[in-house]
Order: sequence, then C-alpha cells, then structure tokens
Amino acid sequence: MNYDLPSVKKIAWPVVVLHLLFQVVLIFSFWSLCFPGNLILAAICGAGAYLGYSRLSKIILLRRLRQAMRFFRAGMYREAVEQSQSMYEFLNRHSWIDRYRYVLLLSETAIPYRTIALCNIAYGYWMLNDNPKSLEYYRKTVESYPSFEAFKEALKTVEAAHHSKII
Repeated sequence: MNYDLPSVKKIAWPVVVLHLLFQVVLIFSFWSLCFPGNLILAAICGAGAYLGYSRLSKIILLRRLRQAMRFFRAGMYREAVEQSQSMYEFLNRHSWIDRYRYVLLLSETAIPYRTIALCNIAYGYWMLNDNPKSLEYYRKTVESYPSFEAFKEALKTVEAAHHSKII
C-alpha cells in the first residue's frame, strides 16, 4: 500500500499580519541602527534575520517531526510513528512550545504541533495496516482539533475501513 503523503495546513491569518509587522520592525531597526542610508540592505538583513530565526527555531525544536516526515517519504512507517510519538510526548512535556508557537517558532499554522504529531501517528498506523491503532489516534486527533474537516474525513475513512474488516 503506497499513497502520496497527505499534507494539510491551516493558516492563522491574523498571525501572518503580525509576522509581517514584525518584519517591518526588523527592517526599520536595521535601517535606523545599522544601515541608515541603505533601505535595500536593511530590508535584506531584516528579512534574513526573520527567516533565519524562524528556520533555526523550527530545526531545533521540531527535529523529531521533520525526521518523521523523512521516514514517511521513505516508506519507513514504523520509524515515522516512533518519531511522531516522541514529538507528541516532547510537546506534552513542553506545552509552552505549542502554546507560543506563533512567537517562539514564528509559525503561522493554526493547527497545534501536538495535533499534527497525533495525525502523523494515526496515518503511520494506517499505512502499517493497524486499523484499530489508526482509529484510536485519528479519534484523538479530532478530539484535539475538532474544527478541522480534513481530520474528520480521515477518521470517517478509517472507521469505514475498520468496520468493513470487522464484518
């Protein structure tokens, strides 16, 4: 069973506006403090600082999630589930990372990373043909973020598959 890796992203648009304002502040800071006569260089430095921090913070704090995605792409589903479970446990121990992800990681995603980890676990079990475990984790995913329809649709698919195997 080989499927394309599903990808969902829900953007928190008010956060995008705040991030753009933060970039403007960075650019203005570089322009007034470092490059008063060169707005283009200040813009490049401000954007570079923003992107560099955003990327580095995600590399450091979300490394297990990134590793899980590599395993999924390679078809190594058991390892992907293990990394996703590790990420979920890490974010449960350090819930402030998810709570302040808009500032700490400069993340615009509306879906909490714990929920993403749960969804990855559910998908991994689905790919391993472990429908009971997949069903369990898709239910946890929907409980964690009930307003996202893609999670509900995945749950319906797994429930239908689980039900057809029972009968």
